Amino acid sequence: MTKTIASPKVSVLCPTFNHEQFIATAISSFLAQRTSFLFEIIIRDDASTDRTLDIVMSYRDQYPNQIRVISHAVNQFQLGKRPVVELLRSARGEYVAFCEGDDYWSDPNKLQIQIDIIEACPHSIASAHKTLVLNKDGTIDKDSHLFVSRNTAQLLDYADIATPDTPFHTTSFVCKKSALIPALEYRFFGKSFSGDLVMYSLAASQGKISFIPKYMSVYRVHDGGITKSSLHQNRVLCNINRLYMWSIINQWSPLPTKNKKHLYNSFLKRLASGARTLGAKRLILRSPSIISYTCILIFDWISHLN
Repeated sequence: MTKTIASPKVSVLCPTFNHEQFIATAISSFLAQRTSFLFEIIIRDDASTDRTLDIVMSYRDQYPNQIRVISHAVNQFQLGKRPVVELLRSARGEYVAFCEGDDYWSDPNKLQIQIDIIEACPHSIASAHKTLVLNKDGTIDKDSHLFVSRNTAQLLDYADIATPDTPFHTTSFVCKKSALIPALEYRFFGKSFSGDLVMYSLAASQGKISFIPKYMSVYRVHDGGITKSSLHQNRVLCNINRLYMWSIINQWSPLPTKNKKHLYNSFLKRLASGARTLGAKRLILRSPSIISYTCILIFDWISHLN
């Protein structure tokens, strides 16, 4: 019987669903990492209906001591269960790194660079870096509007993360697992459209996130990606969800009043812009629950501004 790595320093967590075109590239990019430490790879397949699981299992058979597989016969996402919770519970490493099955890492030294930087900085609890965006037509964006543009090394704090904009991509995030333990019991985690922001916030509320101005991963844009889902395409609902997420996170780890007001005002502007684009009449007729939900959020948020 082949034994898996008992005490890896890093656990690479890879959720996947119907990624047969991409998953081999992702796994190969993990295996290509050159490190001075041991790391494990945990892949969670959420009842794929294509050949994704077959491909994953073929890699597991080749690297049984390094790759572990979690598979489900019934899609858990549709039941409201987020993959990162199960993956975090399964991780044995001191650190966790993330990459979905349709994305990949582009630098074989990525893990070593990030762990070295975290451990060299006494205040750092996590690390992130720049990410390339691979479009459907094969073109690559270096400075995508999807993420905050940063061109210098920085230590990011809670206020840098608590913004309406996505600070960096999930493929770039490496963090001490202990910082994310609250996510396992966090009541809002499963309801958030942006589970990555919940993790970034938990980390930044406990330490600094070392940002590296170097491209070391690739985010792939395609029709089956999460940001192309109906939830993420509904910008009004997505912004309302993020506002509510920050309201709940603020109760767990309060932001300074100045940052809360800035965050609140920024989201209101985005909601107003989204409502104008959709059309007020159409929004009210199609989504009356969104209107009432927004009113509740606004009052709830105001009550936490002081």
